[in-house]
Amino acid sequence: METFANLIVSFFDLLEAEGRTFKEKSVLVIEGFLIMFFGVSLVIYGVFAVGAALYMWLSDHIGKPFSALLVAALFLGIGIWLLTKGRAITYGKGGAGVGSEQKRTDS
Repeated sequence: METFANLIVSFFDLLEAEGRTFKEKSVLVIEGFLIMFFGVSLVIYGVFAVGAALYMWLSDHIGKPFSALLVAALFLGIGIWLLTKGRAITYGKGGAGVGSEQKRTDS
């Protein structure tokens, strides 16, 4: 009976230790997520600011409609390139050593 009681106490000690570890790691994950979220938000604001500045600069030289078209085409081209690059990495077709150990994600 004493062995059974020790087994139960050991099990709950293990649960308590795992819970403490989970709490510590979850705080680190949440902190990392928040930092990345705000970093990505600032990058997006920066991209919009660069686009607005480029539009204003080009509108003085080539007119508003063509400068808007040029800025939109630039952002669209970069966005499509990034999407295809991300898709290639996801499917394991990236450059040397990039995504080579990953499997296809759409089964």
